Amino acid sequence: MRPVKEARIRLSESTSPSELTRLISQAPDVRRIVLEVEANDRVRAVERVRDFLLSNISRTIFVYAREPGEGE
Repeated sequence: MRPVKEARIRLSESTSPSELTRLISQAPDVRRIVLEVEANDRVRAVERVRDFLLSNISRTIFVYAREPGEGE
């Protein structure tokens, strides 16, 4: 069984939808995308990203939230 190709993208609170689309399109053969959202209001930021992705992206994407300055 082949491992699933994965890409990790770290987003700031101010990342625009067009920038997110550009970042995702740079990995056309990746089957799983992990987004790390850095934001003060993590719930709102994750909901905003999730709503955009559900409307525009047809791949499996995991979204994690982290506070600004939070380590790995």
